[in-house]
Amino acid sequence: MQKHLNKLASSAACIGLFLIGCVMAGLGLVVMFYLVLFALVAAALGLLAAPLLGFVGQTAKENAEKVAA
Repeated sequence: MQKHLNKLASSAACIGLFLIGCVMAGLGLVVMFYLVLFALVAAALGLLAAPLLGFVGQTAKENAEKVAA
């Protein structure tokens, strides 16, 4: 009987360790997905801001030409 209880306890410990490993792997994936999401948001903001920055640069260049003329 003691042998069966030892096997049962060992099996329960292994199952618990496996479940903890699955949870940790899931948390790692969630963190990676959040980092990817942050990178995509930064890239999208860069794409949205690029025309505005070009317009500001063009206006500054025109103003510099007016001052020089």
